Amino acid sequence: MKVIEKIREAGEEKVVFSFEFFPPKTEDAVDNLFERMERMVAHNPAFCDITWGAGGSTADLTLDIANRMQNMICVESMMHLTCTNMPVEKIDHALQTIKVNGLQNVLALQAHPDAIGENGLATLEAYHKDLAYLKQKVDAGADVIITQLFYDTDIYLKFVNDCRQIGITCPIVPGIMPINNYKGFIRMTGFCKTKIPAEIMAALEPIKDNEEAVKAYGIHLGTEIVSVVISQI
Repeated sequence: MKVIEKIREAGEEKVVFSFEFFPPKTEDAVDNLFERMERMVAHNPAFCDITWGAGGSTADLTLDIANRMQNMICVESMMHLTCTNMPVEKIDHALQTIKVNGLQNVLALQAHPDAIGENGLATLEAYHKDLAYLKQKVDAGADVIITQLFYDTDIYLKFVNDCRQIGITCPIVPGIMPINNYKGFIRMTGFCKTKIPAEIMAALEPIKDNEEAVKAYGIHLGTEIVSVVISQI
């Protein structure tokens, strides 16, 4: 079943959610992933997403995880297809493999942070060019948009409004990534060029070496972000 159909089935009155999983690198980590996955799926997500490094070292493992997630754990699966710095023939092979295995949902990722300059901002021209490109993808058949991770809800809400203004009407799913540890947070937001509000950095600075405190703050912040988004859309 396609993700868009699950979202439409739920209707506007029900909030739906999903989980994203990264492919593990060891056998023990694989077992741990499935244990966690089964616990999380008990909360009835609309779908689960698994990152696929097309043609890379985790490609076969990712497909195995997706198949098990779809056919044994019985939750709708989406392949998160990384298209950045990837030859076209490897992406084609990944898509063919996905189709053969009966997976109907693909999230195709490209490097939109390229539009962001050294100052952490995109020019108005670059931003509107990216929006126009997104509209082309929707017009070509994309039926759900999932955003990059964000910590400034105003940016997400403005993005949704700007999409609606140019005729993008499909669901726009907010990408929420709770802060799990300080170094990982800094690495990921740096890679994605994510804007971090000053108050978040101020809250993290005194606890950055306390892993449990960072996790607790990450849960609190993630809950706040979700609450704001739900109240505004």
